[in-house]
Amino acid sequence: MRLMQDDQEMVFVREGETVRRVLGPDLEQAVDDDVRDVSRDLGTLWSEVVIRARSTDVDWSVPGQGNAVWVPTAEGQGHIVFEGVATVDPAVAAYGAPLDGDVWDTFVRINGLGFGGAPRLRIVGGKATAAVVHGRPFVAYRTKTGALAIDLCEKVRTVVGTGGARAESVYSQEGTRRVALPNTRFVGEVPLRGAFATPSWSAPATVEADGRDAVLVIHNVDQPLADGRVTLLGARSAVLWGTEVDDYPATLPQRPGQRWLQKSQNALQSSRTLAGLARRAAGKLRGNQ
Repeated sequence: MRLMQDDQEMVFVREGETVRRVLGPDLEQAVDDDVRDVSRDLGTLWSEVVIRARSTDVDWSVPGQGNAVWVPTAEGQGHIVFEGVATVDPAVAAYGAPLDGDVWDTFVRINGLGFGGAPRLRIVGGKATAAVVHGRPFVAYRTKTGALAIDLCEKVRTVVGTGGARAESVYSQEGTRRVALPNTRFVGEVPLRGAFATPSWSAPATVEADGRDAVLVIHNVDQPLADGRVTLLGARSAVLWGTEVDDYPATLPQRPGQRWLQKSQNALQSSRTLAGLARRAAGKLRGNQ
């Protein structure tokens, strides 16, 4: 975390053990050096990571450690940056109790140098990562505003949808269809249970262990997979791109968005054809009159 002011990182000047805030030419003359001296305050700076349940606004502090670091930028000048590591363990994060099944947003609470607040913890880039931990779904993802959130109930992101399933990762085994989920880790022995459904048929489904990774298992299936939806624990369903042929691996079928576009284009062409027929019919009718 970096201290900012007016979209610029705050600048400090260091002389031996003394650190002063740089306020700009106008304020430098109006404010005494003692007021700008933050040397003692540096030892009292603190920050912590906080997670907040999206549906209830309940906050929990996350165990971690960190400190303020001097980052030199020029001779005698530099920035003050907070660095630290915090670990979210959903099994005990609520002061020893498991976190509720909710979407948890992350914040960094900071206090020192006259500043206080809890801005969102933001991340740069990175793909969502999923896990099944002792029978519970976990998905860490980047929100639309670039903040880190953790979905423990598959309300926004799903384990299967985040799992990175590919058509070439579908294979048959003992009357099941198995789909590798390379982006999903599996911890413990308790699977996630649910169902896989297409417009014409449905079957029980589980997310189970495949070494450290996870695999989606669709049970009692003796036919090729078609596009369908996976629903686990009654939570939000995830679209699974299946295949429409018996041989695996196979190419992905046309996606619903593509099919909708094609249908729209076909409908538009049909409407133009019908409009042309109507105009010709009207012309003949006028000619007969």
